[in-house]
Amino acid sequence: MLDGVRMSLSLQSSSLLFLYALSNGLAFLVPRSANINLHSRRTTAFSLIPNPFSPSNPSTTNDESSLQFDGDDDAEFEASSMGLIRQARRLLASDFGILDPSLLDDANFVWIGPFVDQPLSKTEYLAAGRFFDLRSAFPDLDYRPHDFRIDESDSYTIKISCRTTGTMRGALRLRTGTFPPTGSRMKCPPEAVTVTFDKFGKVIKLCTGFCMDRQVGNTKGGTGVIAAALVAGQPPSDWDLYPAPSVVKKFFGRPIEPILETKSVLAPFPETVMIQLAKGILATNMAADDPSLLAGEVEVFS
Repeated sequence: MLDGVRMSLSLQSSSLLFLYALSNGLAFLVPRSANINLHSRRTTAFSLIPNPFSPSNPSTTNDESSLQFDGDDDAEFEASSMGLIRQARRLLASDFGILDPSLLDDANFVWIGPFVDQPLSKTEYLAAGRFFDLRSAFPDLDYRPHDFRIDESDSYTIKISCRTTGTMRGALRLRTGTFPPTGSRMKCPPEAVTVTFDKFGKVIKLCTGFCMDRQVGNTKGGTGVIAAALVAGQPPSDWDLYPAPSVVKKFFGRPIEPILETKSVLAPFPETVMIQLAKGILATNMAADDPSLLAGEVEVFS
């Protein structure tokens, strides 16, 4: 009987813990060991990263997260999974290297974006970043990075998801002129970011600006300068945002309505179930081989 009581209490505690995790946004488990080899999956301890959709505050420290950037620019780079993720957080804290160019490799660095024909060198990238100076226009610019993961095919490449937000409280300089602050809130869609380091911890390739769901946010799928221009009341042309075939199709088709966001984030299923459902879609050629995975009414955007 005593064993039954203990089991009941244990189940109740587990249920309460699960409900707490759901109500606060499912946290991500990440290895905390500082000596994790890039090619090893073995870990000794875990720590929790807070809800990625809550605003990050650089002045707030989180002792429970081994991935939190502590502001120590002189810390020696460590070629491990944790070391690379810390270096990526250092890059984010410097506005992707604009505030600290020493994080970027002088000779080999390239920046790749969705609307630039040719990659930018370090000099070109810094010149563009300092010209637009988004931090001055959006003092509370917050990239809200989450889902840090090592590329399985390249152990020196990290993939990151961002949900950038900011309020336009300063003037924004664009190619067409300088525009006064509007006080409007910018909510960018989920953005895919890829960072590749060399063995010394210098960034040699940075890919940003790739929208993952243009229905989310209030920038019509725009990120970076394009999103800032829209918030400033200077929306770019569709020809600057989408491929030519998509623009023609959009002209003759029905408009895509944005998804209204709610203040709380609550998944319909536990995170592990959501991940398995997504894997099922990918394994069946985006459900083309198994249409039963799709709802009765489904919309597909590309």
